[in-house]
Amino acid sequence: MDPHYIPGIFNYCDRWCERCSFNHRCEIFAEEQKMSEEQRDPDNPAFWDYINDNFRKVMGMVEAWAEEEGIDMHALQEEAAGQPKRRELPPGRKALEDLSRDYTLRTLEWLKAHREAFLEREAELNKQLQLGIDVRQEGLQLADAIEVVQWYCTMASAKTHRALRAYDDKDEWYWDSPLQSDANGTAKVALLCIERSLGAWEGIRRLLPEKADEIIDMLVLLSQIRRGLQEYFPDSDKFIRPGFDEVDAG
Repeated sequence: MDPHYIPGIFNYCDRWCERCSFNHRCEIFAEEQKMSEEQRDPDNPAFWDYINDNFRKVMGMVEAWAEEEGIDMHALQEEAAGQPKRRELPPGRKALEDLSRDYTLRTLEWLKAHREAFLEREAELNKQLQLGIDVRQEGLQLADAIEVVQWYCTMASAKTHRALRAYDDKDEWYWDSPLQSDANGTAKVALLCIERSLGAWEGIRRLLPEKADEIIDMLVLLSQIRRGLQEYFPDSDKFIRPGFDEVDAG
């Protein structure tokens, strides 16, 4: 691996590459920049050829690692084939997962339902600009807050889902330490998404005060999810994300 890239940095990020100060150190980002327009289009056969090529490369790496470690991949595959297709979560974790999914759906519906309100506010700000009133900063803040909420509403629930599914093996021997388990790392990303979403919602509430009651409901829901994640993953803040949490990775 090229030492310029930070190993594993892409495993615990928010996938917002355009805003990431480490994208120049990310091998995934570098590979995506090499993709043609055809390879970026899911309706084009080139996209699926690209996916298949990457899959073969990854499987080759996994098989090489397994052979080096003396792991029988065939036996693992047979064992996995005999397992249930989907492991059901205990009631408490299931309820938290449902809350995160509910937040995503409600947010997407809210953004869609209030599109006209955003456009009206934009038109109002434009009129003020024409009158010589400098409201550019306010307009930028609203647009950015909406973008942040939209970006993280699916990411937060996806990371919450993954963390909860990995909860039972967060203390297993194969992590460098229990603190560095995938569950803790994923929960940390989910909590970062939630924190940023809370800030963005508060910004929208301030800029669209007539929607305050609806936004407070979203803030309460997000706070419930955050509290649940903190209860299940009390050490997630101690997880060291490659690059992001390392002072010498700039």
